[in-house]
Amino acid sequence: MNPEAIKHRNNIIIARQRFVRGEITMAELHAVVDDYLAWMVAKVGKKKAGRFTRAYILRSL
Repeated sequence: MNPEAIKHRNNIIIARQRFVRGEITMAELHAVVDDYLAWMVAKVGKKKAGRFTRAYILRSL
């Protein structure tokens, strides 16, 4: 897997854990996921990345 993709996925996992502990807000968690989505669209294009949503990413990681 791409090292940059691993970095983004780890950031999401850490942010979700911090959200569960109450350290960050839902908006901050969504900002981390949106950063990953923006990177994904830039990397593979909007058509291929179109099936990814915030909910899909948060459920899958």
